[in-house]
Amino acid sequence: MSGRIAVVKPGESSDPETNALLKELTEGWFGDIGMFGTIARIPTLVKRMVPVFEAFFAQGVVEPPLIELMRLKMGVINDCAYCLDVRAQGVDVSTKETYVQSTRQPQAGDVLTEREALAVCLGERLALDPHTVTDEFFAKLQAVFTDEEIVNLVFAGSIFNWGATFNIALHTTGDGMSAQRTDHSYVQVAV
Repeated sequence: MSGRIAVVKPGESSDPETNALLKELTEGWFGDIGMFGTIARIPTLVKRMVPVFEAFFAQGVVEPPLIELMRLKMGVINDCAYCLDVRAQGVDVSTKETYVQSTRQPQAGDVLTEREALAVCLGERLALDPHTVTDEFFAKLQAVFTDEEIVNLVFAGSIFNWGATFNIALHTTGDGMSAQRTDHSYVQVAV
């Protein structure tokens, strides 16, 4: 099963820059271009979106494992099959993944550091309802993170919510070239 809109693979775009970008992405930090290959149907958009992801994820002021743990938690909350399946390459959070995905508002302790727990809790709050980022919770963030790091985390979480919406609406799956699954299923709800 593939997504609702076919993925543009490297070499399939009429835009050489888009083809080069897609090739770089298949070899880079996600290794799968299911989402970006769908966005590539609009070359201008994918060429602007990828640097945004790189700016807060690979080149941000927060260490990538925190961002990845937050992203995985938000994938659970948003019930995004693709978000839960794809992994950032070179960022190993496998020993913490199950705990993060199954625990509501996890605390620092044996599995997570204080920074990790707060980042995951922030992601959960952003995915559920950003109004739950109360003054009390924000003070906890400020005790551990710099203002720049908080901006990075909130921006990343906001983009992850956008990505989940995009992936769910379009039933994004793996690109068929990587090890990622191509048989994701998504819940459909009548309005």
